[in-house]
Amino acid sequence: MAKRVSISDEYLTLDYIVKYKNDLEEAIKLYFRYENFPTLTKNEINEKKKQILKEIEINTIFMLLSSIEAWIRIDYEYRVRKRLKDKLSRELREVDKYLDKTYKISIEQLCDIYKKYTVGNLFSELKAVFKLRHWIAHGRYWKLKIGKKYDFDEVYQLAEAIFKLSKGLE
Repeated sequence: MAKRVSISDEYLTLDYIVKYKNDLEEAIKLYFRYENFPTLTKNEINEKKKQILKEIEINTIFMLLSSIEAWIRIDYEYRVRKRLKDKLSRELREVDKYLDKTYKISIEQLCDIYKKYTVGNLFSELKAVFKLRHWIAHGRYWKLKIGKKYDFDEVYQLAEAIFKLSKGLE
């Protein structure tokens, strides 16, 4: 049996992440005005602003994906602890039974299990997008090959679909 996790209340909501992203973008747009950079050309200022906005996009995508992982792990813990009787919960308990105290189930393994009990390819797509999360988390040192470029809005829609799913899995 896996070691139980103490669930914190510090995980981020989707609304918080969207507000955070919007606030940062607005601040950057206000900051990168010509009067703040009198020695730079308009193109140089726009290029600097564009680079920072790109980093905000990448970092908030990372926040979204981390939030999705937190939701899945919290759902997993809840189902195992409460000993829910639906098929998904039973399979999660069965897997949990064979985990030792040092081994934690991977998010990819959890996606594979959840995928069996949902309609569509939501968890298959999520598994692909988690490659983006790993790339960001590990310093972006390799060429990312996920077949598709994901922007904030696409990852947000995926997160929203997965969070809505929680009502349908019980």
